[in-house]
Amino acid sequence: MQKSMKGILWGIFLLYLLLLTYQLLMKYYSISQIGRLLLFQEEGLFFLKEVNLVPFHTIQSYVQIEGTTFLSAMRNLIGNVIGFVPFGFFAALIIFKRPTWLKVIGATFMCSLFYETVQYIFTLGLFDVDDLLLNTLGGAIGYGCYWIMKQYLERLKRNRVTTQHSLR
Repeated sequence: MQKSMKGILWGIFLLYLLLLTYQLLMKYYSISQIGRLLLFQEEGLFFLKEVNLVPFHTIQSYVQIEGTTFLSAMRNLIGNVIGFVPFGFFAALIIFKRPTWLKVIGATFMCSLFYETVQYIFTLGLFDVDDLLLNTLGGAIGYGCYWIMKQYLERLKRNRVTTQHSLR
């Protein structure tokens, strides 16, 4: 990959990470409140200090629509998956020289764990193991998109070489 293209892709990836950070960490507070929370000068909302370590508990409650609307439940579930699809795609495309499914899944999981931990420590959101699972699924889908694109481009390249040889 050319250096200029790689630089553009890194720029897009960093912009994505900024938007993801804003979406995940700043949904309940203003920017000035975030600053005070990070400096431990203000306490966060009490309900944001909760932790869910039971896999599929939140997902099950959303599917059963307990305490929420169907639209809100679907937005949360699908949003957690879709939000990390670009991470999986870009991790495969520009972070790893030889990307594998396992490397991308691991990187996505660690990124999601970082966000969940920051949410808990600074009371910016709930720590939920289901978010880790859904975010990691999103990264896996992103890697799948990368893999499909790579296979398609390799096939195009092979066909182009075959066509050039047959014209000679």
